[in-house]
Amino acid sequence: MSRALQCTVGSHQCAYLWQILEEGIALKPSDIDVTWVFGYGFSRLKGGPMHYADAVGLPIIAEALSKYSAQFPDSAHLQPAPLLLKLASEGTSLTEYWASKASARQTANGVAVDVGLCERMVSEGQT
Repeated sequence: MSRALQCTVGSHQCAYLWQILEEGIALKPSDIDVTWVFGYGFSRLKGGPMHYADAVGLPIIAEALSKYSAQFPDSAHLQPAPLLLKLASEGTSLTEYWASKASARQTANGVAVDVGLCERMVSEGQT
């Protein structure tokens, strides 16, 4: 396994971290970084797994996960998440993507609200 991938994900959680973002469970990548730095002991010097993935380069992470996914097709945890593949192919960093996505959020009573997540919840009857 490449050193960059080991340092970035450390385990099978990589795909799940991206899914957490895609599904709106985490409001922003820094929420995941804070959880991993203070909750799981990820290196503070690297800024958390999402920040570090941005620093290493999303195409490198996506390529490494794609290689391992091809080698171990039964291991779903090694398959790169669609968001990671999208950003890597576009050459967009996670920071840039999230900054552009911020315009889709609104503030209600001082609390950030992900409008897309709220719309999905209403359409799925989860309110």
